Amino acid sequence: MLKGVNRVLLGLLGLGLFALGGGVLLGGLDLQRHWGFGVPGWWPFRGPDDVVLGTEGRTRWREEGWWWPTVIAVLAV
Repeated sequence: MLKGVNRVLLGLLGLGLFALGGGVLLGGLDLQRHWGFGVPGWWPFRGPDDVVLGTEGRTRWREEGWWWPTVIAVLAV
């Protein structure tokens, strides 16, 4: 039973990462303009000039004392 749950969760995680990577490629390669289709209004990556993580997102937590230990712990895991 536990093996099945693990496989399903890993499959869903892989599917989500695949979709996220496809979305980044869609915007980065400007495929919606080349292939002639539109993206929804909430879509974060509209073209090659958009960034995945903006300046505010990169610098928001830097001055907090817990930030760097948390980043290091997550990368270690």
